[in-house]
Amino acid sequence: EGAPFYHRSGQQRISLIVDEQTPATFSFVGGDGPTLVPAALLTACGIELAADAPLVILDLGERKLKARRTTLPSLRLGKHVVRNVDVYVLPPEAADIGAQITMHGFGQLQTDLDPDGLWFRLR
Repeated sequence: EGAPFYHRSGQQRISLIVDEQTPATFSFVGGDGPTLVPAALLTACGIELAADAPLVILDLGERKLKARRTTLPSLRLGKHVVRNVDVYVLPPEAADIGAQITMHGFGQLQTDLDPDGLWFRLR
């Protein structure tokens, strides 16, 4: 089972459901890095970021950002649900980065990307 994806600004984008209620577009970034979400996505989902959420410094190449580490209750793609997803919440001034997910964000599920058919699969 999978879902279509599309290209925008040189990145593959997929739609996921956050916490079983809120659709969100994520850039799929290859590799093993952290899952990033803008603070506005948490607000849209009604998820509060704890005041004592651990602060981390993210080195994103040309930018170094302070982000907070937290856990999303779930991410869904089709029938596949990943629970307790570790994420780094981007500050408002980094909202332009948008939501990003790597293979690591899908837990034990493996990802397949079909660039010709524009199809993203989890298994």
